[in-house]
Amino acid sequence: MLNARDKMTIAFAILSTILLIIALVCSVVFAAFTANKTATTTLKFHSGIKVTLTGVTGNQWQYRTSNAENSEYGVSGIPLEYLELNSISATVANNDGSGTAVYMRVFVMLTTSNSKGTLPTPAGDNLTYTKCPDDLTGLTENEKDFVNANKLAQTSVAYATYSSTTTNTKIIINTMEIFSNTTQTEWNGSTLKAYFRIYASTNNNEWNESVTFGFN
Repeated sequence: MLNARDKMTIAFAILSTILLIIALVCSVVFAAFTANKTATTTLKFHSGIKVTLTGVTGNQWQYRTSNAENSEYGVSGIPLEYLELNSISATVANNDGSGTAVYMRVFVMLTTSNSKGTLPTPAGDNLTYTKCPDDLTGLTENEKDFVNANKLAQTSVAYATYSSTTTNTKIIINTMEIFSNTTQTEWNGSTLKAYFRIYASTNNNEWNESVTFGFN
């Protein structure tokens, strides 16, 4: 039979184990939350241009599958009843410190096998997007090739350009709700792909370098 001292020792060991488990769980949850909130991707272009993006993880466009208040954006989860693509923010900097203008071009492509679903047109923070006609007028040759290689039954393509002379942060793509609980039925079984491409240059209309991010 255990004496009082042995009982106290066992109880202390059990309590210590429980506290350790709680601490580990809290650490994991906090780390995941912090990474999701602060994750950024920095792109380096020629002429010392750096573009830091939020709203992406690696080369993937973040999304969420619920519009509940505590719903987080990420790159996992199956969108059965709701799909919203995260907003994309860009911070542009030129390392030479000369104040040379940095020109940016943002290309966005949404494509789906759903011939009835309505695809949103991208918009940004004081950034005007031009929606392309079927002949893709206004796109660069590599953008046209990209669209033709990836388009499905219904496709929406748009692009926008802007310039900056100082380090600043700009929302280049607002959040885009693709479907919700009320429109989910018409999207059943449909394929959706979404891409955006970032160009940066010190020469306007010279778009030789780009990085592409996607959701599919």
